[in-house]
Amino acid sequence: MRISEVYNPQKTARPNAVAPRAKANKAVRNEDSFTASSLATDFNVARRAVAAAPDVRADKIDDILSRINNGTYNVSADDVAGKILDQMG
Repeated sequence: MRISEVYNPQKTARPNAVAPRAKANKAVRNEDSFTASSLATDFNVARRAVAAAPDVRADKIDDILSRINNGTYNVSADDVAGKILDQMG
């Protein structure tokens, strides 16, 4: 079987079809427009703020590191167990 027998664009073309360019020149062109909802606008503002925020809170890390170095950083076993259970659930 030859592919040209299955699909022949010359046979499937409509003989009375108007050429798109000739028709487009005479038609009035309507311009597309887009309006975002207030929710979408708010979401976009929030997304940009999150993207601009640093991934690491340096002040918190500096505090923890200084307490570790001083030997004053203590975490209770209950806090550790609670975080483990939170991650599992």
